[in-house]
Amino acid sequence: MSAIVTIAIGSNIQQRYYIPLAIRRLSDFVTITHYSNIYYTQPVGFIDQPDFYNMCLRGTTRYSANELKHTVLRAIESECDRVRTSNPNSPRTI
Repeated sequence: MSAIVTIAIGSNIQQRYYIPLAIRRLSDFVTITHYSNIYYTQPVGFIDQPDFYNMCLRGTTRYSANELKHTVLRAIESECDRVRTSNPNSPRTI
């Protein structure tokens, strides 16, 4: 059984490197059927940082929502050098 998923991707550190990397890695787990345009947005909260590149992907996967979020997406974030800080509005690779 497969599920339809929509996943948001955003980056403001080396965006042209990390967004394609995340998409390539995600495609190992999700059959991507649609890509949004990339939107440039100003940071919120902690504003002294570069603008974000944001987009959404849509596709199908055999993974449950929990497996996708807690296993697949967290692993991809780690591979993309994501560092979680106490400030959720801090700069990030993905």
